[in-house]
Amino acid sequence: MKHRIVLVDPYEPLDRSLGEAVAQCGYAVRLARDIDGALQLLNGSGASLVVLRLADRRGVELCRSLRLLSEASIVGVCTRGDENLVVRCLDAGADTVLAGPLSRCELQARLTAALSRQRRLRQDDAGRETYRIADLTIDATAHTAMKGSRPVSLTPTEFRLLVALARRAGSTVSHSDLLSEVWGDHFGERPENLRLYVSYLRQKLDDTGEQPRLLMSERGLGYRLAVAAAAGTVKGHVDEEDEPTFAGRRAGTRGALLARRALAAISG
Repeated sequence: MKHRIVLVDPYEPLDRSLGEAVAQCGYAVRLARDIDGALQLLNGSGASLVVLRLADRRGVELCRSLRLLSEASIVGVCTRGDENLVVRCLDAGADTVLAGPLSRCELQARLTAALSRQRRLRQDDAGRETYRIADLTIDATAHTAMKGSRPVSLTPTEFRLLVALARRAGSTVSHSDLLSEVWGDHFGERPENLRLYVSYLRQKLDDTGEQPRLLMSERGLGYRLAVAAAAGTVKGHVDEEDEPTFAGRRAGTRGALLARRALAAISG
């Protein structure tokens, strides 16, 4: 059975020679003209590889959106040999980019390599704890984090905090749960350190604007990693001055009171 490949060509006129070249390499080609069509085909056809035509910034932005919203391998094709465009596409998340006049032999080799790499990654991921949130990739087993194609250097405490949030991405994790998971049930670290380490993470994840889009604060409740960060539709609060409370899911009214007493004891 032929491997299915989604060819994304957002330009007019359509470059039929690119689709023909991919088909001649032995693949079943499905054509998409925009991000919605590409995602629909990836989800519905079982394809795991995208060939993306690059001619200008539009192709780069498509590449970035695909990387944020899909785990498919991305092979960019830039027939103009524009080095700047190639670099921008790689930075946007492409696995590889062909530049210059299209060579069928090189195209076939790159497609084969991309599929082989994806198979290896899937095999390696068996039994591993990995997360992908927007353009952030976290491997809790290997203790590594990537923001797009850039490694993120984190201290052990920063990494434990990031993993605790990633395990419940899209959901608010209470201050008490984060303090417990990162510093232990005895709350040996002062709770203000949670706010401090959140600011460290935001700096290292380039999420330091007035309205962070990835690591969100929910006032008086906790923090969450926003799975829709790339679309700019998430809502939350920046509560740098807000004191963390312990009114988490494990504490009712009485539990919250006891937690506040514990906080007062360790802060005194």
